This record gives sequence, C-alpha cells and structure tokens, in this order.
Amino acid sequence: MDEIPLAKKLLLYTNLLAYSSLLQCDERRPRCANCAKRQSECQYASEAPIIWTNQDVNRSRASSTPASDCQEEDKRISTGDPFLFFGRLSMDSSAVHSTPDLNLLDLELMMQWCNSTYRTLSREERTDHTWQVIVPQEALSHPFLMHGILAISALHLARIGSETHRAMYISSAISHQNQALALFRGLLGDINSSNGKAMFIFSSMVTVFAFGFPHTPDAAEPLAPIDDLYQVLVLCNGMVQILSTAHSWIRDSDMAPILHANNDGFTPSPSDDAKLSDDARRALQQLREINDIYAERDPGHDPVACRTAIDNIGVMLVKLESGLTMPNIAVRWIVRCRDKYLEFLRARTPLALVILSHYCVILHRVRHHWWLAGWSTRVLKAIWLSLGNEWRHYLSWAMSEVFGPGRFGDSESV
Repeated sequence: MDEIPLAKKLLLYTNLLAYSSLLQCDERRPRCANCAKRQSECQYASEAPIIWTNQDVNRSRASSTPASDCQEEDKRISTGDPFLFFGRLSMDSSAVHSTPDLNLLDLELMMQWCNSTYRTLSREERTDHTWQVIVPQEALSHPFLMHGILAISALHLARIGSETHRAMYISSAISHQNQALALFRGLLGDINSSNGKAMFIFSSMVTVFAFGFPHTPDAAEPLAPIDDLYQVLVLCNGMVQILSTAHSWIRDSDMAPILHANNDGFTPSPSDDAKLSDDARRALQQLREINDIYAERDPGHDPVACRTAIDNIGVMLVKLESGLTMPNIAVRWIVRCRDKYLEFLRARTPLALVILSHYCVILHRVRHHWWLAGWSTRVLKAIWLSLGNEWRHYLSWAMSEVFGPGRFGDSESV
C-alpha cells in the first residue's frame, strides 16, 4: 500500500480531533452545545453533585413541562433574576432520599455548648479552649461523650431558658444521658489509651449532670436532699477512680490544662485559718473539737477522715474569701473526702451531717453557677430537720451564712 502523504495524515488527524470534540461534552449547562448538535442526551450532569431540575433526569417531570415555560424561564434568568438561578439547582434525587433529616434540636444543643455551656465547666481561661474545642473533637470518636455534651447543654437550657420549652429540654437531656450511660458503662472494664480521655471527661460531666438536674421538693421525704447529695459525692469519687487510671494519657495530651487547673492551690496549709473571717474560723475550730471528743467516745470513729473533711472546708473557704468562685471549688472538697467519711454520711451520723452543713456554705457561695443553684438551702434544711436539739446549735454559723442572720431557730423558719 502506498504511504499516505504527510499532508493527508495531518488532514486525517485534524478531522479526528474535530470529530472527537463533537463526542466530548463541553460542560455547558443546562445542556452542552456538542450534545445539542448530535441531538443526544448529555451525560455530564449525571456525574456532578448538582443537577439542573429542568434537565431530562426525571423524564416524567420534564415531559410535563412545556417548552414555552422553559424558554420563558431562560429569558427571566438572562434579564437578571438572580434568585431563579438557584431555583434551577437541585441535589441528585437519590442522594436526597438517602440522607436523614437534620436533627435541629441536637444542632441547637451543640451550638449551645460551643457558645455558652462549655464555660460553665471550664475552670479558667486556660481551659476554655479545651472544653470548647478539644472536648467536642474527642466526642466525634466517642458517642457516649457526644451524648454527654448534648445532655449537659439541654439541661443548661432547661435551667436558664423560658418555661415554654423547659419540658422539651429536660426530656432531651434525660434521653441523651441515658444513651451516654448505656455506652459508658460498657467501657468501664476497659479504660485504655484510646478512650481514657473521653471516659474521664464524661465522668466529670456525670457529676455536673447530677448536680444540675432539677429536683422537685418531696414533702413525704424531707430528708431526701441529703441522700441526693450523697449520691453526687459517690459519683465524684468514681470520677477520681477513672482519673487515676487515665491520668498519664491526659497528662501527655492536649487535655493536660484540665489537670493543672484541678491541682493548683488546693493544698491545706496551717496558715489557712488565719485567712478566714473570725466567725468561720471559730466554726471550724468547733468542728475539730467535736471530732476529738467523738474519737475518745467511739472506738469506731475515724477522726482522720472527719478532720480531713473539716480542714478541706477551710481550704475552700479561703479560696472563696479571696474572691475565687469557680464551681470546681465545690467539687474539690468532695473528691478530697475519704471513704470513711462517706460511710458516716451514708449512715447519717450527727457529726458527719454537721460537717456537711458547713460544706453547704461553700455550695451557697457558688450558687450562681446554674448547676449548683439551690443545693445549699435544700440540703441544709434537711440536715436541720434530721438532727435533734442537742446538735442543732452546731449549725448556727452555717444557717446564718445560708439563710441570713436571725433565721436560726425552729424548723419552720427555714
């Protein structure tokens, strides 16, 4: 066969390129020019995430739209109707039907956390970023922590919002907390480097939830607030146990600022009492004297456990009187309580209750934090009702601090 001249080769190549260009889609929308010339269906749109609603993707819809209407719509776009342009865009119908609806309440709760609620758990400015950003990031890998965040946010809105939506937020808080606890409990036997940070953070949230959940006064159980607070104390001790397991993982992570804020400046000192008001100093000294008397009379008494509880009330009061009103002051006293003191409190021994009444002063000083509001008055009144007259005069200072001067008297006055 004779060799094809170079000129003819170039002509053939040019013709092939021209023909190839006719086969290719030029990506114009709603229909490419090449496809229109070939009078074929354009396949480009089916590969893109956004399609044109007047394109022949849904043939039944396209066939029902008169050509004159499409022409009129094109004319309106060309004459400057910018909003109509967006009206012609739509997601692929299969993607729309396979995507679940947005849970707007959960989105509201996450916005609430990032805008406001995180601050109510943060100790100070250096831990703000941890609670606002790092904790939600950690929650993306741990559903129980995500449910915990949403539960606290819902509870926060229920406490500070209008009465209209209060029931809805409480219901959401309970639902998320129940789901979180179900997942959390299953992991308690396997706390490791992967979940340790999330487990500790959630355990601290459980304490906040227990403090913040609204309690309705029960006339039939006037002493119930004591048991309620005891349960919170037990939860706090559980948080300490988890922290002891996960401490090294938290210490070496981006959540380390939380540990530093927890430990700063809360070590008891002999000079603490000198920084207190005269009334507070006398009240604590009286507690120490009662503790010593108990130790002489009762072989089963643990004076060290009660003395530790008393001394740490002094530490927290010094912090409060110096102007520090962070909510963790209330929690710090709890986590420093020894197990034996908790046993005495569970048994409602008079000395344990008197010590707890002085802790109510701490709760009263930080009552402006939404999740601590109301506890001081509820618990102190219950302690008053549970003690006989021989013990009530030891409550004098606490009653005056919480209910105001002149309210120390019979139970009806509180």
